[in-house]
Amino acid sequence: MKQKQQTKNKHSGSARARSDQWTTDIQNRLKSTLEGKINRIETFIESANEETDSVEIKVKLRILIQLQKLLRNNYYAIPNVKDAELTAIFLKSALKGLGIRDDPVLHERDQAIEIFKETVEFEKSRYIVQLPFRKSYNELSDNYPLAKQRFQNLWRRFGHDSELYQQYREIIRDYTEQGIIEEVKTEITDNKLKISVYYLPHQAIRKDGRLTSKTRIVFDAGSHQNNELSLNDCLWPGINLNPNLLDILINFRLNAIAFCSDIKQVFFQICLADEHKDAVRFLWGDDEPCVHKRPKLQLPHLRNLKIPRLVLYSTLLEDDVELHSFCDASKKAYGAAIYLRTKSRNGISVKLVTSKSRVEPLNCVSLPRLELLGALGAARLASKVKKIVNLKRSCLQYHWTDSKIVLFWIKGYKTRWKQFVANRVNEITSLTDPHSWYHCAGKENPADFLSCGLSADCLVSNSRWWTGAEFLSDSEFPKNFQQVVPELDYLTKHEKETVVQERKKFLKLTEVKRLFNYNCRNKSKKVGPLTVAEFKESEIKLIKHTQRSLFDKKEIPSCISNLFPFVDGEGIVRVDGRLENASVPYLHKHPAILPKGSKLSKLYFNSLHTRLFHVGPQGLLNAVRQKFWPLRGRSIARKTVHQCVTCFKSRPILSSQILWDIHLELLSDLTSDALIATLKRFTSRRGKCSKIYTDNATNFVGANSILKKFHKLINFPNENLAKYFVSENIDWKFIPPKSPHFGGLWEAGVKSVKHHLKRAIGNLHFTFEEFETIMIQVEGILNSRPLTLLSSDADNFDVLNPGHFLIGRPITSIPEPNLIDVNENRLS
Repeated sequence: MKQKQQTKNKHSGSARARSDQWTTDIQNRLKSTLEGKINRIETFIESANEETDSVEIKVKLRILIQLQKLLRNNYYAIPNVKDAELTAIFLKSALKGLGIRDDPVLHERDQAIEIFKETVEFEKSRYIVQLPFRKSYNELSDNYPLAKQRFQNLWRRFGHDSELYQQYREIIRDYTEQGIIEEVKTEITDNKLKISVYYLPHQAIRKDGRLTSKTRIVFDAGSHQNNELSLNDCLWPGINLNPNLLDILINFRLNAIAFCSDIKQVFFQICLADEHKDAVRFLWGDDEPCVHKRPKLQLPHLRNLKIPRLVLYSTLLEDDVELHSFCDASKKAYGAAIYLRTKSRNGISVKLVTSKSRVEPLNCVSLPRLELLGALGAARLASKVKKIVNLKRSCLQYHWTDSKIVLFWIKGYKTRWKQFVANRVNEITSLTDPHSWYHCAGKENPADFLSCGLSADCLVSNSRWWTGAEFLSDSEFPKNFQQVVPELDYLTKHEKETVVQERKKFLKLTEVKRLFNYNCRNKSKKVGPLTVAEFKESEIKLIKHTQRSLFDKKEIPSCISNLFPFVDGEGIVRVDGRLENASVPYLHKHPAILPKGSKLSKLYFNSLHTRLFHVGPQGLLNAVRQKFWPLRGRSIARKTVHQCVTCFKSRPILSSQILWDIHLELLSDLTSDALIATLKRFTSRRGKCSKIYTDNATNFVGANSILKKFHKLINFPNENLAKYFVSENIDWKFIPPKSPHFGGLWEAGVKSVKHHLKRAIGNLHFTFEEFETIMIQVEGILNSRPLTLLSSDADNFDVLNPGHFLIGRPITSIPEPNLIDVNENRLS
């Protein structure tokens, strides 16, 4: 009314108030003038495109053209407005709420209905809708600074009103449990935004007079930064689906009984689409506001605190004094409280003597161990109080905890617990009697206040803290308070006896097979040595027994799925692959699979390692895979060589792999005839050579007499040796003096030969033929060493070794099986 009077005096005319809130018709000397206040100029820009009456379009276009660039305040005035135009503008708003004239169907309502019909979904008994955006979604402004500032103001309000904060937090927690809201897990920065994010400021509306919810949360979707759009500006206003008030009043009076109801959280039962959830974010914190200021604010409550000084009321001999300790722990702290219970003629008195608490350790400790730390603190504190009170008076002790795990630890065997638990249980039992520990419920334990905390105002009037648990004030304890720890039934683990015993008892695989066969013979008890067939039969049974631990399930284990396993006619699981049609033995094409860590695998590796004169891990694994495919075989091979005592004593060093074969010859003497015979045997078996390299003759200077003869022979060859070299066209060459690295090739071979000879011979003495036999065996082993591992694939078993250059396969490979007795129809 003040604004209208001022306008009237200014223009010297009459003013007519319209029902519209933002327009005023001023009658002055310059004809009719339309005046009012613009809250948001974007509203006029948007509404100019709507299909409304022609009169409204003219008026709004005038506002847009005349005021869009020149308007500096929110007040406007449009001159020369005709009465017909004013009447058309105000007519709709004046008669809209009376039910006399229907509202025209606007274009924006059609848009809202169309968006709703296209995007609405029904899933899991709830509707999922999208926000009806009027403008492009990316034009929505990010109002995070404004929302943060308003949230900080709300947080400061919580600091002064703890009751409001508790109600507010309870509402947020209820929304979270119902699935109405959810926490944003992914952090989004402004540079990585693909869609706009909008934060809704919120505040509390409290109505103390309401019977149901006195506090509710209101979200503000109209907040925005300067010259930016809010969420309400970007949404279609939609359709007013509320029934007409006049219809409600008339229908309410037509029937004898009227029924009125409401839907709880009607809008919260509708889910929002995931792509629009970022437009309705809001800020919230879990930490209680101004926590560091609360102790200071609660200090005035301690002025009313009064603690009785006297703990023991009488000193007569018939008095009965008991010491009770309570302990408790949580993820925040642990502690203990000591009480003295006095029973005299005057009655029963229970008083708090002392207490002690500590915060949780920095290192991560489980809750049962924290409870144990609390029990240890109670034992130490009780022992200290007992010494201070009166040493002459017999004092019964009772120690209480609400953790049954701690009771099991204290009353159990200390040797069964781990070091952390055993050390603390040992100290507890040294300070207190294990039979004096009992269980009490958590709601009766006064030490619970030490672990969870207690405010100052509650501390003053809390009787359970000052006088202990309620049952302490009774004349007798509950009858079943001692029967809180049931008798423990200890479980004993019985291991199933296996056919293959430990390696300590059987050091060789052949011994296992022999014993197994003797035990498996029929009742007739055959006598005499075992046959080859019996040996193979025992091996098959041992393999099948070993594979039961891996293939006891119907499904194929994932660790062997890439091996394409199959079961042969004897019930053994073998490896299948691309070598089905290869001309190699059957055991080489389809080796039997041995489980990881089986006793049979270890025994076979150890047996083969000893039989091959303590070969290295790579050669051992290659030899094993010719018959078996052990899982994690390379690891077992390394472990076998590493644990071998003989290899450990000899300090084995892996010899460097060479590309040429090794040929060993044993000479009976160092004459020219013996050397010529040796060279003839070599060239006859390996082929004629054009050059022979040897160490320089100066290396043999100072050696023993035998090497001196060899030095004289090669340095000053006689006529027979010279004629042989010339006739065979062989060139004898020496390496440079004092340059042993020029002969590194044969030096590596000599070292490998010594490696096996030391372990095979030891301190034994052999004849010439026995020693030559061992030398040739060592030669075969060295010529079967794998030079390179072609692949770790189960389909590729071959490795390159020197034996391939001599006979086309490894020297120590498994021989072809005898197929003479097999029917020709079964041969493929």
